[in-house]
Amino acid sequence: YQTIVTTYRKGNLLAIALGHGKTDWVKNVLAAGEADVHYTRRKVHITNPRILEAGSSAEGLPWLVAVQLRRMAVFVGDIAD
Repeated sequence: YQTIVTTYRKGNLLAIALGHGKTDWVKNVLAAGEADVHYTRRKVHITNPRILEAGSSAEGLPWLVAVQLRRMAVFVGDIAD
C-alpha cells in the first residue's frame, strides 16, 4: 500500500508530523523497523523509526517539524546510506 504524507528532511533525518495520530502505516513501520519512502522523486530507505511525542525536544529536527512537535507527535527515521 501507499500513503501520501508530507516529509521533511534535515541531513540524514526524515520526519513526518502525525496530524492523524499513530495510523496503521506508522504501526507497520515501527513493527518492521525499516521502510522505503519515496522522497523528491527517489526512494530512500529509513531505519530506526521512532515517535517523538508532542511537546518533546525538537533538537535536530527541521524547523517546520519542530513547530508542529509542540502540538502533535512526529514520526522520525534515519536515512540509510
